[in-house]
Amino acid sequence: MAATGLCTHGRVRTLCVVCRRDLPRVPRAALPRFKVPVPARTESERGRSEARIESFLQAMEGYVEREKAAAYARHKENLKGDLASRVHAGRAIEGVHVTDLHEDGGGEWAVLRCGANWSKFRAGSSLLLHQGDPSTATACRLLTEGELEFRVGPEFRQRLRGLKVGNGWILDEGWSDYSENLSRALDDLRLSPRRHWIHDLLSGAQLPTLDPVRLKRGGELAAGVKLDEHQAEAFSRAFATTGYHLIQGPPGSGKTAVLAQLAATLAGQGQKVLVTAVTHRAINHALRKTQAQRLGTDVVKIGGAERGDDDMTTFSSFHGWREQALRGGVVVGATCHTRLDHAFFDTVIFDEASQFPIPLAIRGMLAGKRYVFIGDDQQMEPVVVAEHPDEWVTWSIFRVLQRHDAGTMLRTTYRLNTALNEFPSRAFYGGQLRPSREAASRRLQFARRPRHWEILDPSTPSVIVNVPHEGATVRSPEEARLAAALALDAVQAGVPGHEVGIITPYRAQERLIKHELLRQAGRVGVPRGLVVETVERVQGQERELTILSLTVSDLAYAADAAEFFFRPSRFNVALTRARSKRVVLMDPGLLRIRPSREFEPWVAHLRAFCASSVRVSAPPG
Repeated sequence: MAATGLCTHGRVRTLCVVCRRDLPRVPRAALPRFKVPVPARTESERGRSEARIESFLQAMEGYVEREKAAAYARHKENLKGDLASRVHAGRAIEGVHVTDLHEDGGGEWAVLRCGANWSKFRAGSSLLLHQGDPSTATACRLLTEGELEFRVGPEFRQRLRGLKVGNGWILDEGWSDYSENLSRALDDLRLSPRRHWIHDLLSGAQLPTLDPVRLKRGGELAAGVKLDEHQAEAFSRAFATTGYHLIQGPPGSGKTAVLAQLAATLAGQGQKVLVTAVTHRAINHALRKTQAQRLGTDVVKIGGAERGDDDMTTFSSFHGWREQALRGGVVVGATCHTRLDHAFFDTVIFDEASQFPIPLAIRGMLAGKRYVFIGDDQQMEPVVVAEHPDEWVTWSIFRVLQRHDAGTMLRTTYRLNTALNEFPSRAFYGGQLRPSREAASRRLQFARRPRHWEILDPSTPSVIVNVPHEGATVRSPEEARLAAALALDAVQAGVPGHEVGIITPYRAQERLIKHELLRQAGRVGVPRGLVVETVERVQGQERELTILSLTVSDLAYAADAAEFFFRPSRFNVALTRARSKRVVLMDPGLLRIRPSREFEPWVAHLRAFCASSVRVSAPPG
């Protein structure tokens, strides 16, 4: 049969013409095509606009250079320390054994093992693999991560040269430099004929408007699918926007459901839609949801096979996709770090838009006509490592645009029950977030009574456990032991392993908890699906039971780390992953902290949360 690739009962890796032809198509509605409005400007107005654009670009270029310099300086400073210090800080692994080297279809990777792992490394981390001299290291990237076994591939545009099977290797923290992509995006904006349009949107000189014909049609389409009142409003407004639309999605409010329905509908009408996010994980999740809509929409992913999804058509680059370009509508998932040259879309949907730095978002905006930004400014923001003279350059694209247009807020959480929702709604969403009828009364279910009943009792959905300890910074053995014990107790009492999650601010504490789980589980083994993650990694995830280990008891350290530790967005994410039961482990002395005046309002969130929560003492031993 004439086909461009293989199709094996739903697990599609390349396009199959025959199977695609048999998919049902949604009739394309006869709606007006969108054209970028070009406001009339006099010569003097155009000159002033050019000056404003140049000033903006210079400010953003300064941001990119300062971030690059600060990240590189931190990397070099780390390598100056002795190996023991780097291992203790979680920035190196010693005693690494290269067990296998592979080369397959033009790709290559190495399998590594170690005897102990206290590192902060995770899939996607840039690493240096060497035998004692970092200056001769092979630059690599962590592809897959086990507790004591890893798979690494070459860093971008490099090869795994100089590696050989054997002992005596060291893994050091590497340095990822994405500044070239960001600088190129700014250069592209400077030269783009659409620079005035994009800059006007960013500055608020051009506010988004709604096409009335499309707004009416969007309302009709929303009425035919399973969306609540605010989701339907967000869908129809995003469908009708002539510039951009913001959708604020608090925890569990169904923002990915809206994204998937919108992407599938637009593609079903013949549009080419780009779905982008900061991480491949977020993109894959959005594409899976979109594919599940079953509207005859082609869904493809651009990126390496190791970052794709087995149930999704995947191409390594836009060049490969264009060679097999689809007729009609398509939803394409790719990060904005992917080369977007010569790829142009009717609509670009930015997921987790509150994590997008401005230059990276510009790279995506240059690839499309209209934009939908889905995020939450009360959750995780862009990572910033440098000091900047102007705070606004560090803002996310979501925060920048929200100053000009509030967009639509989704106001029903389908995750949090009434008790779990009460504090986050009041502290972060002005009391506007309400649980759905089904979620409101949800309670944790046990097949039998767990040993730690006072803590895990389903009738108290939110509980703080006082775990006294002293001098802990990024590791607390006391909290690690109790977190592991509670998780294993819950699973043994009937909670599925994949419905239990342990969260902590620190990678070192994450490692310690994983070691405790292995030790306490013994020969039975850690329950399948039970996860231990840092706060950054759990945004977008949910579990029936979450256990949050705050870890810190050294008050001087907590005061110095207040900007990281007490940041409201981190606290909000950490508290809103549970559906039925949330357990928070903390040293009660942490409330005695006296931070600088700047961070006192942030600490007030923790105090208010503790004052409104049921508190119990940790069991002895």
